Amino acid sequence: MATFRCRTCHQEDAAVYDASRHACPRCGSREVQFAIGIDEMPDPLIDAILELADGAEPLDRDREED
Repeated sequence: MATFRCRTCHQEDAAVYDASRHACPRCGSREVQFAIGIDEMPDPLIDAILELADGAEPLDRDREED
């Protein structure tokens, strides 16, 4: 399941995510945001995220911003 928020009809709810169709499940608007769980993400996307994370430098939390 994924959650969605539509900027057109202002609805927020849970819905089954369909990667081939990016539209609000209620009104059909393309002005919608989906939040999907890791278990529903396509494998190539997960692989790309992990590849980026492997090459990332650790955060330096001790350094103060100037």
